[in-house]
Amino acid sequence: MWKQQLNRRHREGKIQSVLPGGAICNLEGSENLIVAGGAEGDFLYDEAGRRYINFSESTNILGHRNPEVMRIISECMKQGFIHYPLTVSFPKVAEEVAGGIEGGLSGMPGGASCVFTSSGSEACDAALSVMSGLGPVVTVEGGYHGNTGQFMRKKETDRLKYGSEFEIPFPHDESVLGEMEALVRKGARSIIVEPVQAEGGFRKVYDSFLRDSGGTFPIW
Repeated sequence: MWKQQLNRRHREGKIQSVLPGGAICNLEGSENLIVAGGAEGDFLYDEAGRRYINFSESTNILGHRNPEVMRIISECMKQGFIHYPLTVSFPKVAEEVAGGIEGGLSGMPGGASCVFTSSGSEACDAALSVMSGLGPVVTVEGGYHGNTGQFMRKKETDRLKYGSEFEIPFPHDESVLGEMEALVRKGARSIIVEPVQAEGGFRKVYDSFLRDSGGTFPIW
């Protein structure tokens, strides 16, 4: 729905341009689809040198040509490898990251494990698989949970298995807590939520939602 609203506002001239996927992007005027000729920091540049803010591609959240990212990539290339760390090898950086969060994990009730994945889709699938063992997992309207298909089937699975859909409206205010409690009474034991939705329309949950939800069940 939010994408249709952006496109309508674009046609009405209230915003300058919309790229495929619904991102407000154009700063200086161009066609909707651009051919990138360069990038630096927050900006993309087309072949004519016109400048754009890139809100569309999540791989660029650290900025184009981020100096620290480029330094790390350069160091890895000098060592002779950049690879996917889930087969027979375990790169040093993964060991360092795991060591840095070891204290936090050990303090969680029942202990916890750290699993490295290559995408948010896999991370969400892992969380869903683990928490589904305790009972239905609550999702939030507009939430993005990856492209692997497990979450795409979740509503149908919940209807067949539990006879209900375990989804709450987007938490704009405390009124959503009553619906969460109703789902808990139906067996829900966890919730997966984005504090700030991106694909769902750049929306932020109300300020105390995570604290309020934490008193009900674990948040993933």
